[in-house]
Amino acid sequence: MYRCYYNKKSKCWSVYGLKEKKNYGYITDLQRAIVRHRLRSGAGLPRRQTLRLDDPRRLGLLAATPQPSTAELVRTHVTRGEGVPQSER
Repeated sequence: MYRCYYNKKSKCWSVYGLKEKKNYGYITDLQRAIVRHRLRSGAGLPRRQTLRLDDPRRLGLLAATPQPSTAELVRTHVTRGEGVPQSER
């Protein structure tokens, strides 16, 4: 089943397919299968691994370049619609 709509900006018609109502009846069967597999595997649940104090993963994501100053970011910021940095106004 499809629905048509008119785009006023491009002045043309387009069509898109309507989505069906979702049915989640399979979730209980999936949960049962997961639990059954975990019980039969003979292995327990994974344990949380603690990181050492000197582990670099504690630092999180690191930027590839150093952060510029806030004043520089404000100066080079381009406002949408104007197209020129604030420093050139």
